[in-house]
Amino acid sequence: MHSKNQTKGSTMFAKRIVLLLILVPLALIGCKKDIDTSAVLATVDGEPITEKAYDFFIARLRQPVHPDKAKAKELILKQLVTQQLLVNYALDSKIDEELDVYLALARQRNALLIGAAQRKILKEFPSITEDQIKARYAKEVDATHKFAYKTSHIILASEADAKAVIADLDKGKGFAGLAKTKSKGPTKNKGGDLGWVQQGMVVPAFFEAVTKLKIGSYTKVPVKTQFGWHVIKVNDRRKVKIPPFDKVKADVARLIQQDMLAKKVDELKKKAKIDIKKVEASKPKESSEAKSE
Repeated sequence: MHSKNQTKGSTMFAKRIVLLLILVPLALIGCKKDIDTSAVLATVDGEPITEKAYDFFIARLRQPVHPDKAKAKELILKQLVTQQLLVNYALDSKIDEELDVYLALARQRNALLIGAAQRKILKEFPSITEDQIKARYAKEVDATHKFAYKTSHIILASEADAKAVIADLDKGKGFAGLAKTKSKGPTKNKGGDLGWVQQGMVVPAFFEAVTKLKIGSYTKVPVKTQFGWHVIKVNDRRKVKIPPFDKVKADVARLIQQDMLAKKVDELKKKAKIDIKKVEASKPKESSEAKSE
């Protein structure tokens, strides 16, 4: 026979459990990431509530709760059922789509903050003068390669495959035909034709090889890039038209601003504690061919 104090204590215990259940974050979410093979304690419209979800919930409680107490377990299980009902209702009501909107707004907020930060940083630097822009323009013109090249290429998975293609070319086989049958890139159906390329449009190793070729010639040694092994042919060459200063003045000014921002970012990096985890490099997509990122 229970005393009044025992009954009162049980009631208070139950109320405390209910309050904790309201305050504890949804336990169901934490258990969905991994495959859960634990015992099923209940189901809600086919969605299981497992022993793992229950244990996860208990572990998240700030105050001690004894799982072996039947009343406590019953209350917790009922709350987990309630939570699953609400999750199901949210999904049925497309409320998750509203969450997507909030996430999109959060991304917009970050974009606005970044823009505001960039404007503030640029105000910390002296105003850009006309002479600075002209000097930078002259520097960019001087660094620009003066020719563009009409180029074709055959991209292959291995150096051995590329050497075999070069051997076929040396025997007189047509470049376009070999591209159609051997190339792993999307230009294969066009005979490997990349069109006109110039400095900055393709990765440096590819462009360097192109500049060493005469019109009508192809590389005698395979060219390696992150996209694979290339056999490259130059079909034509023409001078690059350098745009007049007035046409690119604003673009050149932005280059100077980028340098200012980069300088500030370097300062911030030195002050910040940054921990970048080591990740394995993913294999480059062959469809990217030799294009720069």
